[in-house]
Amino acid sequence: MDGFSNWVPIPEAARTLGLTPQAIRKRIARGTLESRRNNRGRELVLVANRPHEPDSQPTPQPQEPKQEPKNRNRTSAPAVSLEDVRVLLGEQAQRMQAAHDAALARMQEQADSASVRAERAERLVVRLLTERARAPWWRRWLGGLVAVLLLF
Repeated sequence: MDGFSNWVPIPEAARTLGLTPQAIRKRIARGTLESRRNNRGRELVLVANRPHEPDSQPTPQPQEPKQEPKNRNRTSAPAVSLEDVRVLLGEQAQRMQAAHDAALARMQEQADSASVRAERAERLVVRLLTERARAPWWRRWLGGLVAVLLLF
């Protein structure tokens, strides 16, 4: 720690660095700012002091003179006509509509196939349960016994 650093609370560090307290906490979490807790449990941040930082505004930089565009007073027609733009927009709208319709058809097919698979699975479960219920008691009992014996 050098003579140009101070441990300050998060709100003061935010004001000093021109950030929000939330940004200071995120930088602490990322490890880009050093922090510690004081004896009262308050989190302090190590902020470098900037010696002789003037309160006045920075010195203005010389600016290049603004140049007027060469074609400012030009009144010629644009390179693309309004009708061409309308035609291009219409074609783009048709392509977008075709893509939308294709995506909608794919989604409908997927939904239909999912519902068909769900119906098949439901029928299979019902069939298995009814077959098991129709089996004689001794087969159900022996089947369970065999399953238990196979586990050991």
